[in-house]
Amino acid sequence: MTPRTSRRWRRLAAGVLGLALAIALIEIGLRVVRGHDPAQLRAGWERLAAGEQQYNPTFRGILPALAEGELPASGDNQLRLLHPFVGWETAQGMDQVADLVRAQSVSPGDARPFRVMITGGSVAAIFGRVAGPALAEQIAADPRLEGRTVELWPFGRAAFKQPQQLMLVAWLMTLGLQPDVVLNLDGHNEVASATDNAVRGTHPAYPSIPYWGGLALVGALDRDVIRTASRALEVHEEVSRRARSALDRGLERSALVSWWTDRRLKALNREQGRLYEGFFAALDRSASSGVLKGPPFDTDPQRVPRQAVDVWERSSGALHALCTASGVRYVHALQPALHDPDGKVPTEAELATGKISEAWMRGVTLGYPLLREGGQRLSAAGVHFVDLTGVFRELEGDIYYDSCHFGERGNQIVADRLARAILATM
Repeated sequence: MTPRTSRRWRRLAAGVLGLALAIALIEIGLRVVRGHDPAQLRAGWERLAAGEQQYNPTFRGILPALAEGELPASGDNQLRLLHPFVGWETAQGMDQVADLVRAQSVSPGDARPFRVMITGGSVAAIFGRVAGPALAEQIAADPRLEGRTVELWPFGRAAFKQPQQLMLVAWLMTLGLQPDVVLNLDGHNEVASATDNAVRGTHPAYPSIPYWGGLALVGALDRDVIRTASRALEVHEEVSRRARSALDRGLERSALVSWWTDRRLKALNREQGRLYEGFFAALDRSASSGVLKGPPFDTDPQRVPRQAVDVWERSSGALHALCTASGVRYVHALQPALHDPDGKVPTEAELATGKISEAWMRGVTLGYPLLREGGQRLSAAGVHFVDLTGVFRELEGDIYYDSCHFGERGNQIVADRLARAILATM
């Protein structure tokens, strides 16, 4: 090797070593300055990889019916379908109803399971999935059940709000389903989504327009709406694909690489947000947009939460009356929420992941005090009402992973309270 070649190799080695040292210093610096929690990163990426993205529900159910030449994917049982009574349902949900009707018809008598129907929005859906077994176990341990098994009927549906729960339970009972208890866990969507509806010119009592609007107008949308929805679905799939790739490669282990990956995922989610707003602007221009508006209502932003809570309170009273007339116990629980002014003091991490629109924030901060007042009136009227808004108040650390959803720790705490509430009705 000539002296010149030797010098080149030394310079190259020094450059590589310097680059490695720089990367190592950046890695250490990020860990010191920003902190690094691989488990938290992995949990967030797993939700993105599974399709749990903030704006995805707006487009996912409507695009296959709109985009030229596209059809629903084979076996996609989460695809939302327009429903005449409750706004929307999924193929999986319809199969669930059919299975329960068949099972109930062949298992009459006193030995049948003690059946708990859970209804509400996505918080109720997640609660049933995460803490349902613990709830069932605590109820089954009560000697008054005399060894009967406890069967959960999970009917929590993402974005549902009253009167959808009322309509859903009424619909299921007309099909012959007869639970022992109806557990309604709700509150957040009633004020947050209702306020979002009002901002978009839709009656607060209508189903959440981001979920229902496109379904209601299938076949009557113009190319701008279709184009925006198509692009949003592409972004959604890119986020899921990048998150799965990051998980497969274990990128959460590096502070530097995970920071860059997370930054890109958040940028794509922001793009979904811009498409979300563009979708509604195009939807509002659609010739058939009038079907989305509903009857006239007071559009004063300060009074919209009051209207939403009135609908929530009357719906719960009607649901109580329906259950009572059918010999079914009814328990209504008001769910906690991150931005409730009387709830848990949020951590920095919770505030970072729990950002919401101005309309949603106004709905929650103005609406939750009204929900608590409405709950007191429901209790006075004989409804078994449980206020869970303070259930996390004394806890430290992260409970919420967005503005209203909480992880396993929070769900187990809620399960303990709700098991006691159900047993108190017996």
